[in-house]
Amino acid sequence: MSSILTNNGAMVALQTMRQINRGMETVQDQISTGMKIGSAKDNSATWAISKVMESDVTGFRAIRENIALGSSTVNVARNAAETSTKLLTEIKEKIVQAQEDNVDRGKIQEDINQLRGQIETVVNSAQFNGLSLVNGYEREQVLSSLDRSATGVSPNSISVVKQDLTMRAEQFGSGAAVDADLSVSAATLGAAPSGAVATFTGAVTGAGTATLTVAGVAVDVEFAGATPLGDTRDAFLTALQGNAELADLGITFTATGGDGISAALSGESALDGIGASAFAAGATGATATAGGAIASTAETVSIANETIRNGDSFRVTIDGNDYDAVAKPGASQQDILGALAEQINASADTSARVAETVPGSGQFELLVANNTGGGLAVAVETAQGGATEGGLRALANLDVANFSDTIDGFAAMSADEQRDAIRASLEGAITDIEGLIQSSIDAASEFGSVQKRLDIQSDFVGNLIDSLRSGIGALVDADMEEASARLQALQVQQQLGIQALTIANQQPQNILALFR
Repeated sequence: MSSILTNNGAMVALQTMRQINRGMETVQDQISTGMKIGSAKDNSATWAISKVMESDVTGFRAIRENIALGSSTVNVARNAAETSTKLLTEIKEKIVQAQEDNVDRGKIQEDINQLRGQIETVVNSAQFNGLSLVNGYEREQVLSSLDRSATGVSPNSISVVKQDLTMRAEQFGSGAAVDADLSVSAATLGAAPSGAVATFTGAVTGAGTATLTVAGVAVDVEFAGATPLGDTRDAFLTALQGNAELADLGITFTATGGDGISAALSGESALDGIGASAFAAGATGATATAGGAIASTAETVSIANETIRNGDSFRVTIDGNDYDAVAKPGASQQDILGALAEQINASADTSARVAETVPGSGQFELLVANNTGGGLAVAVETAQGGATEGGLRALANLDVANFSDTIDGFAAMSADEQRDAIRASLEGAITDIEGLIQSSIDAASEFGSVQKRLDIQSDFVGNLIDSLRSGIGALVDADMEEASARLQALQVQQQLGIQALTIANQQPQNILALFR
C-alpha cells in the first residue's frame, strides 16, 4: 500500500543515515584526537583505569626528578669523602716521615696543618642545595617509588645515612633536661672494698702442698719442709701477688700483722666483690682461717626510659671530672651507658661496666666502682640540644712537632724518656690516621653504594614510565589503520544512504501518475 502521508521507506533510510552519521562522527573524533576513548562517556571503566595510570605516570616523573636531586647530593658527598681519603693518605705520608729523628718536624707539621685545613674546606663546602651528607649522623630519605596496592598508594624511600667527616668537638647540650632521666644510686662512691683473705694459725711442720683459693682462683704453694708461721704467710703472699689471673681482676694483696693476708679490690673485682676464700693444706701442720666475702661498693647509674633523641646529652661527674655522652640518631639506652663506661674506665680511679638489669629484659644500667682509698663524689646531669663529636675529630689534635703540648710532663723527662715518649706519640699518630682513613673510605663506599642504587632506581622508574604510557596507549589510543578503513566504509554507506533516501522520497511522486 502506498501513502502520501506516511513514507516508511524514507523513515528507514533516515534512521540508517543517522546511524551512519553517528559512526562518521565517532571515527572523525578518533582520527582528529588519536584516541578511541577520550572521555568517560566513551567507556567509563577503561577511562577510569587510564586516568589512574596517567596520575601514576605524573607521580613517577616527579619521583625521577627527586631521585636525580638525591643522586646529585650523594655524588657531592662521595666526592668529598674520596677527596678527604686522598688528603688523609698524604697526611699519613707526612707522619711516617716524622718518625725519623733527623727531619724537621716543624715543617712537616706545617704541611699537615695545610692538608688538615683543606679537608675542613672540602667537608664544609660539600653540600647540594643546602644539604650536606658529611656533617652529622642523621638519616635522610630520598622518595624513590609509589607502591600501589588494593588499598591505596604508599610512598617508598631509599635511606641515606650521613657520614660525619667533620672535626667538630662534642658539645654538651644547653637546653632543658631530656626525657630519658639519668639517675645515680648514691651521691658518693665508697672507697675501694678490702678485707681479710686468710689468717694463718699454724706453721708448716712437714713437706707438702697447701692451696689457698681466692675469687675462684686456686693458688698452690709447695713447702719442702718445716716452715715458720710468718714464712708460711709470706710464701702465700708472694704466690698471690704473682698470680696473673688475680692481677687481671684488679685484686692486690698485702700482709696484715704477722700472720694474715688482706686484699684490696679494683677494676672488675671492685664491681663484683669476691667470695670467701678457702684453704686446703697438704703440707703437714699448716692451718689457716679463711677470710669472709668482700662485697662490692659499686653504685648504679641508670636511664629511666629509652626516649632518647638526637643531641640528648648525658653527663656523669665523678670527683669533679665530667664524662659526657651525646646521643646520635637512633641511640639506645645501652649505647649511652656504654659510651659513659668507656670514658669512666679511662681513669685509674674508677671502673665501670654496663649490665642488664634483669637478663633478657633489654634494660641496662651502668655499674661504677671506686678504685681509691677515699670516697668520690658523683652526680649526673642531662640536657637537650647537644652535638656529637665529628668523625675526624682526632685529626684536629694531630701534632708531630709540639710534644711539650701533647705529652704530659714532657719537659720534666730525661732525654731518653723524651725520645721514648715521642716515639710512642708518633706511633699513636699512625694508628689514629689509619683509623681516620678507614672512616673516610667507609664513608665514600657507603655513598657510592647508595648512589649506584639511586641510579638503578632512576633507570627503573624511567622504564616503568614508558611501560605505563604504553599500557595507557593500548587502552585509549585509536587504531588509525582501523579508523581509516572504517571511515572509508562509512563514506560509502553514507553515499548509499543518500541514494536510498532519494529513492524513498521519490516514491510519493509516482502516485500522481495514477491520476493522469
